[in-house]
Amino acid sequence: MGRCKAKLISAVLCCLLVLGAVLPAKAEGELQLASQAAVLMDADTGTVLYEKNMHEPMYPASITKLMTALLALQHLEPEQVLTVSQTAVNAVPRTSSHISLMAGEKLTVEEALYAIGMESANDAANVLAEAVAGSLEAFAAQMTETAQKLGALNTHFTNANGLPDSGHVTTAYDMALITAAALQQEGLAKYFSTVNHTFPATNLSNPRSFSNKDRLLPGGQYYYEGVLLAKTGWTSSAQGTFAAAVKQGDTTLIAVTLKSPLLEDKYQDTHKLMDYGFTHYSAVKVSGEQVTAQLSLGEYTPVKGQKFSYLLPSGTLFTDIRYSLPEDMDLQSESQLRLTVPVMASIEDTALPEIQVTLERPAPQREAYILAELLSAGGADPEQVEAILSALRIPAAVLGVLLLVFLVLLFHRQIQRHRRRRHLKARIRRMKKRME
Repeated sequence: MGRCKAKLISAVLCCLLVLGAVLPAKAEGELQLASQAAVLMDADTGTVLYEKNMHEPMYPASITKLMTALLALQHLEPEQVLTVSQTAVNAVPRTSSHISLMAGEKLTVEEALYAIGMESANDAANVLAEAVAGSLEAFAAQMTETAQKLGALNTHFTNANGLPDSGHVTTAYDMALITAAALQQEGLAKYFSTVNHTFPATNLSNPRSFSNKDRLLPGGQYYYEGVLLAKTGWTSSAQGTFAAAVKQGDTTLIAVTLKSPLLEDKYQDTHKLMDYGFTHYSAVKVSGEQVTAQLSLGEYTPVKGQKFSYLLPSGTLFTDIRYSLPEDMDLQSESQLRLTVPVMASIEDTALPEIQVTLERPAPQREAYILAELLSAGGADPEQVEAILSALRIPAAVLGVLLLVFLVLLFHRQIQRHRRRRHLKARIRRMKKRME
């Protein structure tokens, strides 16, 4: 898969997410969430629809593997063959989730991704980490750096799998940003949404069959219609953790829950969050023309075909949105034929995500002037203008006659050349006949 394209998509998404707004939500108590921290986010804009302690640092456990898969797909090809190292195996306690990989075993990137997405295999996560960065430590640093670029500023990773470590922390908000980026990465969602998969035989192992135990997926006790991906996690220190993305209609929501006491809590809380989001909010699409109708653009108009989407409280109309340009922007002084400008939006006192609108203006017309108009425009006296034109008429007429004579002579010369060539060809034909 094209790594550059994947990175570009993630970068564009990150810009949108960092600009995300927080829309007013109902009182926290109405949802009665058991999880200690939670967030509901619009996947397309990064708008937070509901939150509970979303910036409080906590342990992520195995939902860490969403970041592992994101980096793996950005740097590796799915069909690439990897060799399991002894370090990757030894770094995973056999009491934790694994698929019993052995040192020297060979498997593809794709199979390693299925292993972390379906079986939450810590050993497979380590294999991917070493393939991307060369060492587990270097990969953890790369994870943290990428999280920072995504806007996940309160996240620090120390490993690729989420095993307990005091320095391995994130927040519900940060994990929602990471989940949104993972969702945008081409091909990633299938590894975290497939229910059954058979891992082919390797050089050291017989085939392995996986069955995803995530209960939000099809066939699960807490199945949610429209689920795109889901990842569960648990350690004794983190308790239950969960990240999921669900799409219904034009709306895609991301829910993250952290520190859920009981196994069922993360699923039940995710259902409450998703139900709340799809009930209280709906996607509203606006065109570039509708956005700029409220703006003073001078000669500029929006490029046709631009569409923008906002997730707004149910019952809100696109006509309720107010748009504005940055205060320091003066389009009257712009000379470019096409430019992209940031447009801010709001509903009453609530800010909406900033959008980028491309504008264009017509090219300046080249006006033709006759000499008399030019001289008059320069402030010359009319009598002087007439005198200048009278003086120029004779030279202009002579020049015209000379040009005409030149063209006649040139035409006559071309006719003479043509006749000579024709006579020469005739002589050559006559000579050939005599020789025969």
